[in-house]
Amino acid sequence: MEKKIDTFLEGFGNFKIDIDQRLSNIENDISKIKEDIREIKDDNKRSNNIANLALNHAAQNRLDIADLKNS
Repeated sequence: MEKKIDTFLEGFGNFKIDIDQRLSNIENDISKIKEDIREIKDDNKRSNNIANLALNHAAQNRLDIADLKNS
């Protein structure tokens, strides 16, 4: 009986270690996903800034052209 209990406890301990490792892997994956999301947000901000600069430049060019035509 004692051997069966020892075997059960050993198996349970291995099961707990396996679950703990899987949880740790999941936590690591979540951290990586969060970092990827932050990077995507940063990339989107940079892209939006570049697009806004390009639009502002194009608008200024149109104003400059209109001024030249009117002078």
